[in-house]
Amino acid sequence: MFKKFFQTLKSVFYNPAFYQQIPKNTLGKPVRFLFLVVGLFILISGSAGLPSMIKGTSEVVNNNVFVDSYPSGLVVNIEDGVASANVEQPFFIPIKEEENEGLDNFLVINTEEGVSLDEADSYNSVLVLLKNKVIFQDDKETRTLSLDDFGNYTLTQEVFEKVVVIAQSMLWPVFIVVGILIFAGVTAFMVLSQMVVALVATLVVLVLSKVRKVSLSYGNAYKIALYALVPGLLLKVLLSSVFSIYIPFWGWIAFFIFILAINLKQEKAV
Repeated sequence: MFKKFFQTLKSVFYNPAFYQQIPKNTLGKPVRFLFLVVGLFILISGSAGLPSMIKGTSEVVNNNVFVDSYPSGLVVNIEDGVASANVEQPFFIPIKEEENEGLDNFLVINTEEGVSLDEADSYNSVLVLLKNKVIFQDDKETRTLSLDDFGNYTLTQEVFEKVVVIAQSMLWPVFIVVGILIFAGVTAFMVLSQMVVALVATLVVLVLSKVRKVSLSYGNAYKIALYALVPGLLLKVLLSSVFSIYIPFWGWIAFFIFILAINLKQEKAV
């Protein structure tokens, strides 16, 4: 399979006999080839940042900073929609200075009676636990949820640690699934983009085929355009990512015409 793929990759640059056989193929063949080319180059270009992403995920999975951030001895109990805690209140868990994004605290607990929303807002905290509600705040909005929706449970350091361990164990599967989805999405988008460009590029194929006295229908010219666009795509990726060289649009048109000119032979009708 790979041998045939690289043979085709070589042929799209120069192989008049290969281009003569393209009209005999189904449309699916150049589309599959395009998917392989785009997918391969996304993998190659993305592999540069992969080690740092793996390292970062590994550090989060193996880091105990989340477990250690839970105050020792703190017990929060929610029963019948009413919260209580075994600490002097209001109780503050501040945000580290380097992680501060406009808020002073990560969690404030104040389950005393009569705490107003204005007072809760003055805590400038991501989370505020009141007697019968919890408030979530970020830089965009503030949301308030009734504790009636949370059921009955008791949060201790042991429970918190178990939750963190479960969440950390899910990071690798999530990392892999998200990576696959991003790879598939970017590949599909780039292939579809090339297919749309090929709709216009087909007109160039038809004009040049007339000049070379090569008989082509629009459908067959479209299949040729899909293949002939690949050299320009590869050259663009190579020059921009490796050498930081960017060729203007007319340059790619000229290169596309050049690929067609050396591969569309006038001696034999296609």
